[in-house]
Amino acid sequence: CEVTVVQPNTVAQKAGIQPGDVILRFAGEEVADFEALTLAIGKYKARDTVEFELLRDGATKKIEVTLGEWDW
Repeated sequence: CEVTVVQPNTVAQKAGIQPGDVILRFAGEEVADFEALTLAIGKYKARDTVEFELLRDGATKKIEVTLGEWDW
């Protein structure tokens, strides 16, 4: 799941996720695409802290992210 846009003042931006990052895993689950990512996120609630595993510039990186509320 490649990140193409990171909106300002979002949890993703505050966590350091950048355009071009590829999300490999979310909370230990493989992430194939954006739909899989949103389904995985939906299993958690705001203020839960989960680990993302990213591929950035050919290297993997793990970051912990505290989830926020969805803006609809």
